[in-house]
Amino acid sequence: MRITIEHSNTDVHKLWNLAKNGVLSYTAVHNTLDDTDCRTIVFKSKHTYDVFKANEFSNLAMY
Repeated sequence: MRITIEHSNTDVHKLWNLAKNGVLSYTAVHNTLDDTDCRTIVFKSKHTYDVFKANEFSNLAMY
């Protein structure tokens, strides 16, 4: 299952912050961004997408 969202630098930054804070693994973020083009971010895993959406506006994603 692939889930696609519109690409934004803010979302990329949030993904790396979630990895930095231990919410997502660096491997999951790297694999997600590996298939990304300039218009979309493609989540290969529903779990990764759900974790991202659940924490998108938390402090863990911001800092």
